[in-house]
Amino acid sequence: MDPVYEEPETSNVSETDEEPETSDVSETDEEPKLPSAVQDLIRRLEGKREPITSLPNLSMTKLRKFFPDSAALSTITRWRSQVRLRVLEAIGNCNTLKFLDVRAICDGDISRCWLNLASGLRGNSKSKLQSLELWEAWGDSSAGKHVADMINSAPLLQTLRLTSRSKLDDEAVGMLSQALIQSSSLQELRLKEVAWGAALLLKALAGDDDGWTRRWQQLGEVMRDNAIATDIRVEYRWGIDEDSRKSTEALACAASSDVKDPTVELAFTHSRAHDYGLPLNLLGRVLRGEIRTLKSFYILRYGYTRSDKDTRSNEDGLESILSMNGNSGETSVLKKLRLQAFNKDNVKSVLRCLRGNTNITHFSLSSSNIGEDAFTDLMGILRGNTSLTHLAWHLTGFRRPKLATWREFHNLYHTTGSAFGMKREKYLY
Repeated sequence: MDPVYEEPETSNVSETDEEPETSDVSETDEEPKLPSAVQDLIRRLEGKREPITSLPNLSMTKLRKFFPDSAALSTITRWRSQVRLRVLEAIGNCNTLKFLDVRAICDGDISRCWLNLASGLRGNSKSKLQSLELWEAWGDSSAGKHVADMINSAPLLQTLRLTSRSKLDDEAVGMLSQALIQSSSLQELRLKEVAWGAALLLKALAGDDDGWTRRWQQLGEVMRDNAIATDIRVEYRWGIDEDSRKSTEALACAASSDVKDPTVELAFTHSRAHDYGLPLNLLGRVLRGEIRTLKSFYILRYGYTRSDKDTRSNEDGLESILSMNGNSGETSVLKKLRLQAFNKDNVKSVLRCLRGNTNITHFSLSSSNIGEDAFTDLMGILRGNTSLTHLAWHLTGFRRPKLATWREFHNLYHTTGSAFGMKREKYLY
């Protein structure tokens, strides 16, 4: 554990002496003494004290006057600017850092330390960096080259997380993709809110990109045929439009193969009840075995309130969307299913689809309005699915079923849990 940083020493540095102009300091002038917190961090980064493997949040420590979380760089001048650059140089040249998240340095705004940090990291051939997380690193036109150089200079890099709401030109995407191709150690790549993510992956995995219309389908085909991509997670937040649904469906269908299927996790997080239609349609195809790529499926709800509990769905529409069409569900490859803030009709339709499913091992249900027939359906799942190892439900505001049904459900739940080695997780309020 990193030691707690001490208050900066002030006996040798007054407020007026702390930030001298660079031009005012001659070769014969004595520079102000560094605060003890800065000295300690630099010594550890240089390997002169206990090695450091990850950085504390500098804006939350005694170094915050050099790394404020919101102040403009133009306000960090004179001596504070020199100290700041010295710390960044030590971070870039450090041979013991294994985990680096730029939020620890500049609260995610990498433009505040970008050039100094990148120059050190890309020139460190002895780097032991295993995990690198970059947020909004793309404002500068040379950002793509800098990040590519950083990847190439980290021979032990296993995890790379990139977040960007900015556009990146084709040349920069090409540089990044080449760095990914050449990295022999990279095991995990996470792209969050990255508009050019599909293009980057296609260039890295297939060496080509034919544009948006076929991009996601191509990406699925590449994932299926390329041994590099074995675990993929796709997450949508704040709703999904028709184009996004088609793109996701194209990705999942194209990645499906009788020979080799990658493990794909798909998560939808919504803020409105009527956003459930599109992911439920995709879930129906997965449960029927039409899409044999998705191993984990999550439909979550953000900002749920009790006033949402009476929101009704079109039951006839749900029956057509989630109908098994005579399929027993045995062809489905889905292993993990998590449903949050579902209303009564949604719960009933999904549970009926699961009665013949023999592959799901993890099932989690959160609902505020559930009928007695849902417990009957849950009992059917418990009786028929011997592969279920994790079952969790969180029910609020529901009407408890008849005592006989309630007892039967609990007896069956505990009996099957013991018989199958099930991890029983229940939350009833």
